Amino acid sequence: MVKTTLKPTSRYIPSDDIELHVLDWGGDGPPLITIHGGRRTANSWNAVARRLHHGFRVISVDIRGHGNSGATDFGNDSIGRMKDLLAITEYMNINEHYLMVHSLGTLPGARYAAQYSERVKGFFMIEPIPEGFKHWVRVGTFDEDGTPTGQKRNNGWASLAELEERLRRNKQTRNWTDEVLQDVLLYETQLLEDGTVKVKWDPSVYNIDEMKVDHFELIEEAESITCPTLLMVIDKNPLIESHFNDIALKLPNSSYVIANGLGHAVYMEAPELIADYAEDFFLYGRLPN
Repeated sequence: MVKTTLKPTSRYIPSDDIELHVLDWGGDGPPLITIHGGRRTANSWNAVARRLHHGFRVISVDIRGHGNSGATDFGNDSIGRMKDLLAITEYMNINEHYLMVHSLGTLPGARYAAQYSERVKGFFMIEPIPEGFKHWVRVGTFDEDGTPTGQKRNNGWASLAELEERLRRNKQTRNWTDEVLQDVLLYETQLLEDGTVKVKWDPSVYNIDEMKVDHFELIEEAESITCPTLLMVIDKNPLIESHFNDIALKLPNSSYVIANGLGHAVYMEAPELIADYAEDFFLYGRLPN
């Protein structure tokens, strides 16, 4: 697959009381909107977008509180982010499009695909989060009774070099391609006057009060997602038997892929693979050989 050398255009779109930022890669192909997960930005999709530019008009979203989008204390749940996605498509006059989401980006993406099915020509879910509040219990943000654990997340680093070292050795990020890593270091960070570095996500996105009541269940939305849907999870995902096999069966028009040997951020470890799947599935209704 050919990789473009073109760069995207930044666009700012009003949604309620903030402006949302998107990267518009242009082109004459059908629109393909991407949504990242927690603590990432639209730029995390750059390597995929470069490979899809010749077939699609890729539009990558900075969800509320991430990247160059505005931040608010509320509106970061699956419903609020779904409304933001709708605001983007309406402002940009995009009536039909493809949709590709990762991880926590699944929550607003699946709500949108279920509620506005006439807009979505095809839906690609990569390592989705299958439920709302229960996910936060599973990853240690809450106890079972809903009590916050006080979990901390770091978005500040002493230097860009320190952040790069961390990303290169952390088991969740060490397999990102060099292309992806450089995009993250260049575009997902802000260099402060004192030389320290801030990663572009705002602590407001982890509003404990809002997270507690975001009781999203992907399997409850599945029957309403009538567009062609590709569900991809990695072979090490512990929820295959308990969640994803049943979700795949309940989706009316789905293909189900279990990817071997990759980590959670599949599209950052294997952008070529994801681009191949997106092109073949969306444009030709097939999976790569």
